[in-house]
Amino acid sequence: MSLLIFLLALIHCLVQGVESKQLSVGAKLDWKHVLSLPSEGPAYHDWKQKTQELMRGRPFSSYDRHIPILGVGLNNDPFSLLLRLFYSIDYPIDKIVLLTGSSIDEHVQRELDHITRHFKNVVVRQGHSTWLGVAESWNAIMMEVPDAPWVFIVSMDIEFAPGSLQRLAHHAWEDWDKKQLDQAFIEYCNDGMSGGYSAFVMSRSMISKLGFFDENIFPAYYEDTEYDLRVRKYNESTGLSIHRQFYGDVVALHGLPTEHGGVDHRGVINAMSKQVSAVPKEKIFEVVNLFIQPYITKKWGCNFSGPVDWTETCTFATPFNVRNNISFWQLDKWRRAEILHFLSKPTSSVFLLYIGCSFFMMFSVVAVYVLFLGVIRRNRLSAPRVDSHKDVGSSHV
Repeated sequence: MSLLIFLLALIHCLVQGVESKQLSVGAKLDWKHVLSLPSEGPAYHDWKQKTQELMRGRPFSSYDRHIPILGVGLNNDPFSLLLRLFYSIDYPIDKIVLLTGSSIDEHVQRELDHITRHFKNVVVRQGHSTWLGVAESWNAIMMEVPDAPWVFIVSMDIEFAPGSLQRLAHHAWEDWDKKQLDQAFIEYCNDGMSGGYSAFVMSRSMISKLGFFDENIFPAYYEDTEYDLRVRKYNESTGLSIHRQFYGDVVALHGLPTEHGGVDHRGVINAMSKQVSAVPKEKIFEVVNLFIQPYITKKWGCNFSGPVDWTETCTFATPFNVRNNISFWQLDKWRRAEILHFLSKPTSSVFLLYIGCSFFMMFSVVAVYVLFLGVIRRNRLSAPRVDSHKDVGSSHV
């Protein structure tokens, strides 16, 4: 029995080790292929030049006042939220961009097969890296059609109320024609977080002023608040105002509604995100504390440990306190590799499992050895004894 338990424990530990090793190898290899979009260079200048042409009144007849682009980042989807999103679309969209990492969940693949058969103008872009950060996925969506005047980026757990997309198109085009559209946000009917980045409009004029999202903020959290900080710095330095609109009559359900009428974001996140299911969410928060917050502090001179909102403490007027454009950032690939390596290391629970397995195996080996010695000793004691000194008889003549 002890031998059987020992073998089962050994198999379990070996399986855990193989899974961890595969994650580690993948993380070390993928960093060279991550999507990146520098804030300077030919691509950015081409974007800026086309934006200036559009701002001078270039017509948009090709879009016919539809929604130009709807972009969605994909993760695991056991709740079929992607299909729920698609079947809430009731207004023409010229192009729908679905962005995923290098591996696609089987359930998501079935959804994609269905969507590409039954919906028009859908493209799926698959990155080279298993890990696809939020900032780089948003940037990739915005670069999909460089001459689109604005894009609409949403999370996979969004469902639009009837008529909301038509109202969105009407408001966004009206504001664009008035040159008053940089960003726009919508109303969420169930989670009390209206105005957030779960569904937002991003215009070319916004990119021209503030640049793309900073991909050094990886894999998630703070990419949106860092951009909001740029808005504040831009307003302070120029005396102008970024045109950020709120469309209160564009309504969506965000997340999974619960039986009490609330919303389950944690369950959605844990189930949807392959990264979060492979690496506990607590470790993502460790990345925030060890990598993301120090990076933002270095970039903007912020204090995350004080009693006030950290965005109120940032003292730098420009990135890294040098004469950079407010949109400046440059992807640090070595830092990305360091984050991926950190995420690939076993968590404390896995480490404790290794220790427990090791002690259990040692105990099992000792127990089997003692049992084996006991059996041998018992066999010796039960065997008939032969006296080698017994007189076998001698005859005297």
